[in-house]
Amino acid sequence: MAGMTDDAEKALFFRKFSVPFRAPAHVFGGDPMHWQRMEQSLGRNSIVGTTVRYPGRLPEHVAADEKHTRIRGEKACVATTVAEECVLGASVAVSAGEDALKEACVVYKNEARDVTPDYSPETVNTDGWKATMNAWKSLFPSVTLILCFPHVFISIRDRAKKKFGEIYDKAAEKLWDCYNAVTRASFSQRVRRFSEWAEKISLPSVIADKIGKMRENIAAFGRHTLSRVRTGRAACPTA
Repeated sequence: MAGMTDDAEKALFFRKFSVPFRAPAHVFGGDPMHWQRMEQSLGRNSIVGTTVRYPGRLPEHVAADEKHTRIRGEKACVATTVAEECVLGASVAVSAGEDALKEACVVYKNEARDVTPDYSPETVNTDGWKATMNAWKSLFPSVTLILCFPHVFISIRDRAKKKFGEIYDKAAEKLWDCYNAVTRASFSQRVRRFSEWAEKISLPSVIADKIGKMRENIAAFGRHTLSRVRTGRAACPTA
């Protein structure tokens, strides 16, 4: 990003009087080339508006994630929105807090509603970060929140595959058996049985804890069956 309107407005006012670029640089900081680039590239194209050409193609099912990064050495996040193998939103948030993420995610909402004024996605898939889920629910009150099932698998795989071998393989097999359930009822039943099996054989905590959390949030995880059956693809930012 080059900058925000509120930050650039007063500095670029100088240019109305044909003063050299070193003038706003001297008063507002930066260097002359910064202000020249700012003047030459006023505004930015809408990501949604230049990607989705027809209103009817706006996605009903999206995935949202918060990517941690640094900007000039300071911690920040990039709030991303994706759907149909396409990035539709990527806005900087000053932190991973709810207010900051809401301010970043509202960019996607505004751009989508420039295309279709009453647009609201049906579902949003997240990795479970509470601030992201709250931000989306605040922006789109009717949206259904889905917890990302493959994130559970990834967190188990990264911690248990090399260390626990056959136990990991068996747990992974049962985990994907849960995922492949075609109804929420059968998904819930498989998760409960999976959890009971985990308790019975005393799985390592790096596996058992994830299974326990999945069972505690079984309703939110189970919503993936509806989205997956409708769209024919995994509803997950990492899939």
